Amino acid sequence: MGAVDFGAKLLRLYAGADYGQLGLRESDHNAMYAGKRLPLAVTISATHRCNLVCSHCQSENSDTKEDISTERFLKLIEEIAEAGATRVGFTGGEPLMRKDMGRILERCRQRGLIVSVVSNGWLVKRNIDWLRGINLLFLSLDGGREVHDKIRGPGNFEKFVEAVSAAQGAGIPVAALSTLSSMNAACVPEMADIIVKHKLHWMVGMIQSGFTKRSDQDASKRQMEEMVRTVAASPNLRTSKRYLDFVLGEGEMKRCFAGIGYCIIAPNGNMYPCFPAEFDHAGYAGVAMLDGADKQAADGYRGISILEKPFQQAFDELPLYRRTCSTCALACHVEANYLYEFTPDNIRQSLKLMRPAA
Repeated sequence: MGAVDFGAKLLRLYAGADYGQLGLRESDHNAMYAGKRLPLAVTISATHRCNLVCSHCQSENSDTKEDISTERFLKLIEEIAEAGATRVGFTGGEPLMRKDMGRILERCRQRGLIVSVVSNGWLVKRNIDWLRGINLLFLSLDGGREVHDKIRGPGNFEKFVEAVSAAQGAGIPVAALSTLSSMNAACVPEMADIIVKHKLHWMVGMIQSGFTKRSDQDASKRQMEEMVRTVAASPNLRTSKRYLDFVLGEGEMKRCFAGIGYCIIAPNGNMYPCFPAEFDHAGYAGVAMLDGADKQAADGYRGISILEKPFQQAFDELPLYRRTCSTCALACHVEANYLYEFTPDNIRQSLKLMRPAA
């Protein structure tokens, strides 16, 4: 039923679309979208906090920054549902570090939302009762035991296996989420074996060194080709062929629905069309020091706070982000845009993710 609802609402989005602005014109950066908006999917970075310091992570984690309050978070879920969303995804930081995450997930279930959670695995077993009933649990996997622990810290591979067992025992579909880079290029075949052994779905994406500022983490063209060839052969791969072609330079992204059909919310309550907008410090961080005309000239993108405005109002007032679309290769956004284009492979893979892997 959730998939049918999503498809019907997506057709409504197309019926009122401004097809020119769905393109990737940089001239539309910071412009208001003239067509119909409908927030079908919302991704929320639930907290600044994380118990790990992974070498490839792009999140700006902190133990001191303030997160969205419980009261506002629960109200936010209500507002998201009222706005017509069908899917809500939680990431971080580590979302299970929020002591109120159980209440937040329960509110999502009460509103009939399709829910996914991204976790590093450490806190899954102890909080499994919170997670019962969610539609999909993403667990980070960045190598075999040795490489995974080198990237994420000692003991992390064991926690991954423990989390897989706990989630599958609770009937929760589990997908391994892997960031492919020079750090794990040599062990992708080992990862493919782990996926099959533990009966997991598998989603992959390429490292975004533009965020990590570590160009040494980029895979070479030859490494990328070998990794893509290996993951493409996995029967449990849920990443689309179109995305794999895209990262090899054999395809393109023609439309972007960020801020039109989906959005993200940062731990501090700021709404953005996409993660590149949130992390584009060259674009928006420095302009906070400017005033008036100078701030406008800087063409900055600062997002809109849902602490100050209701979700629907913030979404309706969200300007388009088009500064870095031509270089964006974030799997979560590229795949979302392909799904929104009714790409058959993306539809099939999304449906497979809603049930346990074989």
